[in-house]
Amino acid sequence: ARLLPADEMYRIRFVPYPLNEGDITASLTFRIWDMSEGTGGETADATEGGGRTIFSEETVEGNITVSMAEDAVSVRFSGTVKDFSGNPVPGVRISVLSDEETVGSGETDRHGTYSIGYRACLMDYVHILRAVPPEDTPYADYAEEISFREDGSVVRDIRLAHSQPSTIWGQVCDSRDSRPISGAHVVAYSRSTFWANETETRDDGIYQFTSLPEAWDYVVIAETDGYVTQRKTGLSDGSTVSFRLESLSGSITGYVRDAGGTGMKSALVEIRSETSYFRKSVLTDEDGYYEIRNLPTYGYYEVTAEKPGYAPASEGQRRAGDSVTLTLDAGGKITGTVRLSDGTALPAGTTVIIKVFRKGFQGCVGTASADDRGNFSITGLASGMKYELKFSRFGTDTRQWVGRGGIGTGKREDAEAYSAGATVNFRFGSTK
Repeated sequence: ARLLPADEMYRIRFVPYPLNEGDITASLTFRIWDMSEGTGGETADATEGGGRTIFSEETVEGNITVSMAEDAVSVRFSGTVKDFSGNPVPGVRISVLSDEETVGSGETDRHGTYSIGYRACLMDYVHILRAVPPEDTPYADYAEEISFREDGSVVRDIRLAHSQPSTIWGQVCDSRDSRPISGAHVVAYSRSTFWANETETRDDGIYQFTSLPEAWDYVVIAETDGYVTQRKTGLSDGSTVSFRLESLSGSITGYVRDAGGTGMKSALVEIRSETSYFRKSVLTDEDGYYEIRNLPTYGYYEVTAEKPGYAPASEGQRRAGDSVTLTLDAGGKITGTVRLSDGTALPAGTTVIIKVFRKGFQGCVGTASADDRGNFSITGLASGMKYELKFSRFGTDTRQWVGRGGIGTGKREDAEAYSAGATVNFRFGSTK
């Protein structure tokens, strides 16, 4: 089990398989962790709980509902399949994969043309285009990794080489101008046969592995300085596997300033790709300047700046090469007290965690804990926003939102909304 402290920095991210929608029943099981042993983010055996273990005996099941993303678009791959003599190859099975799942497939007609359409999310930015010729032809399988663009249309003409059993070969090129990349490091391996080898591309970008054992689970990886590493999986001996590597030559620069326009030193600036898992962060210098280098040049980024005592600021839909200046407001705070349901003070040693959420949004945007007197303060909240507060008594199953009159409620739809500057005097509601 993954150990998750009561801290907004620790979250669970779920990535569904492409085109899968609906409910996933009992997909997550939770136990309370008393944090007396172990480190947040690490794993531990939580098979049993209660007694002298660090986990609760009771468990809670969490269900996940997968919905089609709002930015899902219609995607179409099309082109021709010919051999290197220019002859069309009919009957070639064409498939498109995302995260090793087939999301679209089709077959070339008598003219060697194909067209595959399906729905996809913009975050599925890398697809694998695979061509498998009929078994009675002398051609090798083809596979290519393609960076998905936002226009939803990809035209790719495929050239099939004659099969050379016990061989995997291909070419490594720059995705921007198809320039061959020499000296790229290429690794191939098969788990089922325990075979592995490595080589480098020639001046023309060509690499080749020979004398391979027969297998259908080959993995080929291409990497070199200044480019994003790519891998292709599920390959057989005799395949032609080419790579178009994305450059890491991009950068995003800018300033972080306060409301008066003064540069803010040591503000944390993070960029997160909106189409992949890539993220990177730096601290601003004395003038509030930052520069984040070695970024993939494709796709969009979200830039976020934050500093203790200030409300975070962010901008999305930014590309490598942009200059982004962010302004941090001092932000407001919500303060208050925590009491038991009868209005008496919390027992000594009681830990209460307060989490704040933007009204109408998922995801915690701030946390605090009550002190020995039951007082709390949540800072760095943006003005003009409405927030809902959730109180948890550590070591118990009590989780309540602040409802009408400051009384706890178990339903978020009954929660009251507060603005920065508010004072909240909270009492746990009756659990009977």
